Amino acid sequence: MRRPIPWVRLFSVAWLVLGFLLIGCGGSGARDSDDELAAAWAVRAERPNIILVLVDTLRKDRLGLYGHDRNTTPNIDRLGRSSVVYENAFSHAPWTLPSVAAMLTSQYPSALGIRGFRRRIPDSATFLQEILSANGYATHGIVSHTFVDAKWGFDRGFDTFQSFAGGHRRVSSELVTEAAMEIVDRFDDRPTFLMVHYFDPHFLFIEHEGFRFSGPPHDADLEWWNMPHRWLDVQASKGRITNAWRDHLYDLYDSEVAFTDFHIGRLLDRIESEGLMQNSIVIFTADHGEEFLDHKGFGHGTSVYNELINIPLVIRWPGVAEEVRSSRYVAHVDLLPTLLDYVGIPWAGELAGVPLRDRDSSRPIIAEHHRRRDLTTVIQDGLKIIENERRETIEYYDLQVDPTETQPLDRI
Repeated sequence: MRRPIPWVRLFSVAWLVLGFLLIGCGGSGARDSDDELAAAWAVRAERPNIILVLVDTLRKDRLGLYGHDRNTTPNIDRLGRSSVVYENAFSHAPWTLPSVAAMLTSQYPSALGIRGFRRRIPDSATFLQEILSANGYATHGIVSHTFVDAKWGFDRGFDTFQSFAGGHRRVSSELVTEAAMEIVDRFDDRPTFLMVHYFDPHFLFIEHEGFRFSGPPHDADLEWWNMPHRWLDVQASKGRITNAWRDHLYDLYDSEVAFTDFHIGRLLDRIESEGLMQNSIVIFTADHGEEFLDHKGFGHGTSVYNELINIPLVIRWPGVAEEVRSSRYVAHVDLLPTLLDYVGIPWAGELAGVPLRDRDSSRPIIAEHHRRRDLTTVIQDGLKIIENERRETIEYYDLQVDPTETQPLDRI
């Protein structure tokens, strides 16, 4: 059965795309180069394993391969040195449930009916793991956050599904990696899809022994870094979190990132030692980022600015051992059609994404946020428009000259 094209509210998208035309500084819409994928398709492996490593709440700019000056991610950086590294990759929501759902179904959150905490992924949506399972793949999922748990339907299509979700204070990276390595040890001649989700960079931030970046707290009487996430965002919006406190929160966050990277490195080492890397597609990405006063807020699930939706995306293809940087604008909804394109699995349903080698800058990328807010953003030709339906406002940005969205353009 063919599914309806999963665009967000048509009148809203029409308004937003029209805005690009009114600004008069749009790109040409020319097709981007396919160079970053040419080598991968030239030596395409037959029925490779697919290993998806997904980190919760991971800012792109806190990774070494994206320019961070701290040694937070030596293992992810190592993966990047033999992968395609995308500079302009986007998720479709600033929080976990709709973001991961969009990635695994190639459907936008609004098409899945996700507008808050009460909507399970509908049975009409088909997950990547369901398609792969129906085409001979073994499928295994390991998660560590309630918003990618079975209660929302994320277990559908997996032969095995393990959850280590345990709240914001639980440290789970070691458990997740141990479970993933046990599955890697059982890989056989049957192609396998393995999804591994890490939660630890999510607030509450914990400083880990051996991964310390901070000095003493800036004010021992105010343990703001241990207060509820939403409370911190309220304090940020009122200007009560100083830059010194932000920097301390960054120190703790970097410790979480480095700790998670260490355990991802253990998994990557096991994949390599088992001789699986040469016949595996390894994808590393995040569901969303985290704000640290970038736009006077803190946390996530609050906006659709780039610190929350411009995520890391690293793809290592079988037979390709060099780093390639791509400035192509791509999105999470493109992963499912790209993987099906590579392994040669036909799919008749309508998808929001396209194979990465067919993606061009004129095709809009859409992100949404409908939990306590009604925000829609469209990115096209390096331009970005944000519609706030409740406030009846529209913001315009040129990401090619203003990637941090601090210089809004005038509406014409």
